[in-house]
Amino acid sequence: MQDPLQINVIRKTFIKSRVVSILAQAMEECGFYQVDVPLLYPLEDLLRAKDEWLLRSAYKVIDGAGEIAVLRPDFTAAVSRIASCELRFVPRPLGLWYQGEIYRRSSGRFQPTAAFQAAFQVGAEIFGVSGVRAETDCIEIMWRGLKALGFSDFRISVGHAGIFREWCRAVERDGHTGQRVREALANRDLVAAREAAASLCAQERDLLFEFLRLRGGSEVIDAARGVKAKAKALGIDLEPYLDVFAEILGRLESKGISDKVVFDLGLLRNLQYYSGTVFEAYVPGIGVPVAGGGRYSVAPDYADAAEPAIGFAFWVDPLVLAIDAAEVGFFKAKNELPQGEQVSPDVSKDSNQKVEFSRKSCLGFLRRPHTVSGIH
Repeated sequence: MQDPLQINVIRKTFIKSRVVSILAQAMEECGFYQVDVPLLYPLEDLLRAKDEWLLRSAYKVIDGAGEIAVLRPDFTAAVSRIASCELRFVPRPLGLWYQGEIYRRSSGRFQPTAAFQAAFQVGAEIFGVSGVRAETDCIEIMWRGLKALGFSDFRISVGHAGIFREWCRAVERDGHTGQRVREALANRDLVAAREAAASLCAQERDLLFEFLRLRGGSEVIDAARGVKAKAKALGIDLEPYLDVFAEILGRLESKGISDKVVFDLGLLRNLQYYSGTVFEAYVPGIGVPVAGGGRYSVAPDYADAAEPAIGFAFWVDPLVLAIDAAEVGFFKAKNELPQGEQVSPDVSKDSNQKVEFSRKSCLGFLRRPHTVSGIH
């Protein structure tokens, strides 16, 4: 008789290896270079991100030289360092991808119960591209990645970090209220957000919860224009953000992949280094994002100005949970071990055709020189 515990461990290990393999292949086919990020890296690299939440979440250690290092809490800061230093002479646009575990203290979002709060990511960063084309292509890769893993019922939410940043600037008087509201909303804790916003005037609170209610398809862009006057009264100009949403929607519609995308004016991510468009992906039965990313700027080291960048990552652990819970594709029953011929995941009823990744359809603007030192 097979031990159910052993079967469960083997099954999930098999699913994880297949998920990572499929996503890694997608990154290569889209034209990204793979880079390795050390498990330990200097605290200075993390400080460059100017992200207080990430700094609090990091495990800090003293290395052999007596310097403070961090146990990799995030790939973006370290990959940005590689791009701006070792690869600063590589022509832009430059796309880099990575895979591995990050380690963070519990923050209210998805965190495994492992001793060091480990979570596996497969992600990518694009450097030297401004405008919404890169946003659209990142969303497309997330869309195609979830399709390649067999999901047909999923949602990708798109927001903008600038909307809430402007609201915070308009209502901040004591230096703490906006930050408390932000942290509560990033953790999807509406009760805590209401409590934190209780000291604000009715006009400020009403606009906040108007933003939180504005979520949906193309109709949300039109509905948001209806609250422009309320926002303007607080010194917030919504028009530039709505124009970005409209352009993203148009590009996604031209690609035929707008059906799974919703716009969410209340979308916030815990990572505070995002400065522009942000996005997250969800699948049924998993109450946390399975992918996410956004736009940011890389602080200059050897350049005169900050470099535009955008990135995204798949969270492998919740993807494994979703595939395992579906009981189709990889495994028809919970008590089965993987067989040699089971190599393609299929967690939906209508995902029988292969999803193609190509540099032509995804990130075709990436340059791939013949040889680049330091890149696989």
